[in-house]
Order: sequence, then structure tokens, then C-alpha cells
Amino acid sequence: MSVLKPFYPRLLDKGKAKKLALVAKLLSILNAICKSGQPWQENFSHP
Repeated sequence: MSVLKPFYPRLLDKGKAKKLALVAKLLSILNAICKSGQPWQENFSHP
């Protein structure tokens, strides 16, 4: 999951547990998907 690469180490550096860091990122992704109403796109790139 390349989406997690920048976010995950930052949470670990702040002292968060590994599972907590993964769950936090996945929840933020799910929240964004629900808000936008768009399905998950693996190869999505921001403008």
C-alpha cells in the first residue's frame, strides 16, 4: 500500500504503536472515501 508510506513512519516516529498507526491511516482513507462517495482507486494521483 503505497498510500501508507508517508503517513505510517510519521506516526511511528511520534511513538504510536504499529497497529494503531495502520488503523489510523486506514480509517482516514475510509473517511475520505465515504465523504467523497467515490470508490477506492488504487492508482489515484492528486493534481
